[in-house]
This record gives sequence, C-alpha cells and structure tokens, in this order.
Amino acid sequence: MRLLPLGTLFCLSSTILALVPAASAVADGLVYRLPPDGAFAEFQGEVETELEFPPEVERLLTPEARAKLGDKKSKVRVTVAVSSVGRVRRAGQACRWIELKWTTEDVKSGVRNENVLKVLLPARYLRRGQDPLDHAALTFFNPKDVDRDDFEPEPGFNRIQYELDRFRPVFPEPLRKVATQPKRTVRSPAGTFKDCEVITGVTSYDGPLLEEGRMEFQSDWEIVLHEDAPFGVVEMRCRSAGAEIGSDDEPAVGYKTTGTVTLTKVGTGAVSSLAVPQASGDDE
Repeated sequence: MRLLPLGTLFCLSSTILALVPAASAVADGLVYRLPPDGAFAEFQGEVETELEFPPEVERLLTPEARAKLGDKKSKVRVTVAVSSVGRVRRAGQACRWIELKWTTEDVKSGVRNENVLKVLLPARYLRRGQDPLDHAALTFFNPKDVDRDDFEPEPGFNRIQYELDRFRPVFPEPLRKVATQPKRTVRSPAGTFKDCEVITGVTSYDGPLLEEGRMEFQSDWEIVLHEDAPFGVVEMRCRSAGAEIGSDDEPAVGYKTTGTVTLTKVGTGAVSSLAVPQASGDDE
C-alpha cells in the first residue's frame, strides 16, 4: 500500500495526487511576508492533469482496468489556505504555528481530498529569501488511509519528511533561472492588486514513495506578489511534468499538469483545524 504520491501543483486524479518565490534565488513558499498572528489567505483555482501510460501498460489495459485508473485527462477544483494559528517561544526563538490546508475536488467524479499540515517555524525564516519548511521545529498532519489502517511503513522511510515534501509545491525548493516579468494588475474576490511584482523560475523534485517507489517532477512557476496580500502572494501559476516510478517490476506512469490558483479570501481570527499535543515552549 502506497501513500498518496507527491505531485506538482495541488492536483488530484485517480492515480496521481499532485500537488513563493522572490527575486532572490531561494523560495519563500506561500509566506513571502509574515502578517500578524491570526491572519489567513485562501486561494482557489483549477488544475488539469494528463496521465501518460507507458506502451506496455497501454496494451494491457482492459476497459475495466482503465475505469479503475480513471481518465487520462482530469480537472480538479483547488482550494489552498495558509494561516498563522499561534505564537510561542521555543529554544530561545520566536516561532509561529503555520497551517496549510489544501483541498481538491474532481470536476467529473466529485471525489474530494484534503491535506492539512501544521508546522512550528522560527519566525526569522518566515520571510522573503528563506526556506521555511527546511526549518520545521515540529510537524503534524491529518491522518491518511495508511494511518487509519495502522499500516507499518518500511524501515527507514521518513514519514515526516514525506508529509513536508507533499507541500513542497507551495513551499518549493530554491528556484533556478529566476527572472522578473513586467508588473501587472490582478483582480480577484479578495480585491484589486495593482502593479504586482511577477517572478518566474523553475524547481524540481525527486523523492521516495512507499514500496520502493519514487516520484520525480519538474515545474515552471509564475508567482505574483503584492504587499497588500496577507502573506504577500496574490497568484500562482505552474506547469509541471513528472512520473511516479515503482519498483523494478512496475513501469513508470508519467503526467503533466497545468494550473492557476488566485487569492480569493483574506481575514483575521484564524483557528487551527488540526488538534495537536501541547508543544513545549512559552506562549508569546
């Protein structure tokens, strides 16, 4: 039994769960700037995915097998939220609880999926030019099927890192080929953001899955930033290509995704949806 595979941009299909940057060559994730505690931002959009089965798989797929795998092409509605849900001091550092929630709904089938990640992060890394998820002091996530089924992961498999990496599409590794594009205006339900900074760049991922599997993908990003957005990000566009690679006797399944999410809601008074044990440290 595999965990749901990692992916590229907030995307859910029958076999692939896919899933910011600044002018410097390092990623800032969804937190380009750190607002007062309790702030939240919600993004919505759509992502299209196209699966690419290897020829040896295509030849063997019966209508029944294809029905189980799902359509080659799929579209999902996406909601991504980032919230600041608490402040503490830990090991002499001011820290924030940052919660990420990402929900997908398949347009055709209506199947929904939700992932929640709650991490305690030193505040000094929650700003432009830093990689917050590389400095997580504590990490919690919502249970998956493997947790409810008491599935025993293979020895040496780093589940915490896997769950952090699941959200790497919103907190990417350092961008390469970073470039600044002409400024533009974005109009959304959250407001009108004029003269936004527009950044482009590329990222890549290559990491493990359960059962000796591996997921790899490359992504081209366009990130739109504005100082009036709570966490600095107004819009994210991404094109990705990758593959889920099984063990030696399993052929790789490739995929491509394209999608955009735009800031649609902002507010204050954010409350965590994920109950976690009381962390050591002093409340601020």
